[in-house]
Amino acid sequence: MACIHGSDALVRLLLSAGADCSAMDRRNNSVYHVAALHGKDDTLKLLIRYGGENTKKLLWATNKEGKTPLHLAVDRNHPSTVSIILPLKPSNNPDIDESHKWLLHNAAGKGYLELVKTLIENGYDVRLQNEEMQLPLHAAAKANKADVVRYLLKLAPDTVDEQDEYGFTPFLRAVSMNALDAVKVLVEHHTDILFADSDGRTAVFIGAKYNAVNVLVYLLEEYQKRKIDEGDSYPDVVNQPDHTQYTPMHLVCHNGYMEVVTLLYENGARIDVMNEDEAIPLHGAAATGQTACGVQIII
Repeated sequence: MACIHGSDALVRLLLSAGADCSAMDRRNNSVYHVAALHGKDDTLKLLIRYGGENTKKLLWATNKEGKTPLHLAVDRNHPSTVSIILPLKPSNNPDIDESHKWLLHNAAGKGYLELVKTLIENGYDVRLQNEEMQLPLHAAAKANKADVVRYLLKLAPDTVDEQDEYGFTPFLRAVSMNALDAVKVLVEHHTDILFADSDGRTAVFIGAKYNAVNVLVYLLEEYQKRKIDEGDSYPDVVNQPDHTQYTPMHLVCHNGYMEVVTLLYENGARIDVMNEDEAIPLHGAAATGQTACGVQIII
């Protein structure tokens, strides 16, 4: 209780009286877990100072959820607490290194900007890719954490179009989640808005697939501006098919995304393009019972 409420005088008294810092609750949380969870920095410093020989062991012990005090400090967005714990991380301990490997990805995905800065200042790498080859930038982009996206790009501008395992750039990840604020920041930082993934799917295609209306409205306006500037040489992204010759219009008619059907049509989407099965968008609407889309196309 003293750790939770930050009663440092009481903590000091208990420690001087020989309180056992190694005691665990039923979830295997030590007093170090509790102090870190609640961001009680002064209490944590006292525990570290007076905890005895077991301090380092307890500071990196896991609870029943497999989390150390550092994990909990990151989860609860306590940058100053993280700054206390990280310098005490044992060197040459592969297990501890591995279990804390993705903290920057986690913090970036949650939009914890100050925590992201703290982790990077303590050695975390903005270029580290996870098992899906995603950077912290991918995590921030798809979660629409624009401030974190901006900060990461400031540190590593060359990562703006880094592809993950599925050929998605941070931009395409943001598009798929209708993450408009992140998309705008990426565009400001010169992401390739014409990029297509390994299946030939452009941002318009991805936006159509995931019914990302807000992002599509913004991108279609952006494409129009660039087409005016560059003329007929600028690609027709609205009708650009994937590798199976599906266009965005095929996709939204098949899925019944009426708002996107209208949006694409108003921006020049063709309704007579055939895919590799020689089907036009109307066929897809009919096959899936999307009668409203079918009527919209015919009208």
